[in-house]
Amino acid sequence: MQSTDDKTHRNAVHAGSRRRQGLKALAAAALGLALARTVPANAGPLRLAVDIDLNGSGVAQALARGFARDTGLALELIALDAQAALDETEAGRCDAVLSASPMRASALLAQGLLHDARTVARLRWLLLGPRRAAAGGVGPDAKRSGTAGAGAAGPGAEAVSGPLSTDAVASLQALEADPASDRLFLIPSGHTATGDLAAALWRQAGLSTPVPWQQSVSLEAASLLEQARQRAAWALVGAWSLPPADLAGNPAAQRAARAGADTGAAAWGRVVDHDPRLTVPLQWLRSFRSRHPAARLFADWATGPSGRRSLARLPGVVAGDARAPERRPT
Repeated sequence: MQSTDDKTHRNAVHAGSRRRQGLKALAAAALGLALARTVPANAGPLRLAVDIDLNGSGVAQALARGFARDTGLALELIALDAQAALDETEAGRCDAVLSASPMRASALLAQGLLHDARTVARLRWLLLGPRRAAAGGVGPDAKRSGTAGAGAAGPGAEAVSGPLSTDAVASLQALEADPASDRLFLIPSGHTATGDLAAALWRQAGLSTPVPWQQSVSLEAASLLEQARQRAAWALVGAWSLPPADLAGNPAAQRAARAGADTGAAAWGRVVDHDPRLTVPLQWLRSFRSRHPAARLFADWATGPSGRRSLARLPGVVAGDARAPERRPT
């Protein structure tokens, strides 16, 4: 049992910590307002290109709201595909870009066409797909539960299930070896961060690109998550896209998975999560052809404490450059 004095002391420590955090936030906001006064009133909004594939993450929107709150300065968010966002910035039609395509960004940096590269956040993807297969199919990290008799899975069907994996490459290699004819992997059409990540994983798994069972889909009518769920297909999806019922440790998701196992149905959902290869840096890069006076101010703000606070509550987003040791896509 804790004494009343211990509880009082702990509460006082927590209150002091909250006060210090509040004072730091106020100081940062005051500094932001002071620096914002150095930006001419006729400068116009900072034009920030954003990979359209990341729209659902809320990162750019959260940064725009926080920056406007702290400095009174506006951002104009311009959603483009991954390559167009970089090209428009290089040409000076956008002042800067938020890119989650490291290889594309690195190519322009190496040519000296963009500069001031900084990591604003790290974004987490998951591999979704069927958690069970029938008629002798081999699933990622699968554990065969034995040959079933006639039942919901069909005569002679073999239930395949397994714990959540943290190895996307091994899972894709197992999927490649699966003789099932109905395997399907969906990726967004065009140049996207998700497509770039998938291609990097194919290469690491020793698979040809694109794989024969890959299909490009438009996201105009429905999200990648919705289309993959409807078609019981495989897909790489940003963790920010999943509803709470699909997140790790959620009782509703666990009950749904058990129900699928009990009926022999194919349980669709998370197959791989928390593989470091599925975490990608979100980079800020500036154009040499644009000299917007708020560009450096925004970059300093976004990569500092105020920017991190703006991203703190976004699922699947780790603000700043904190990272675990990782095996980077090549």
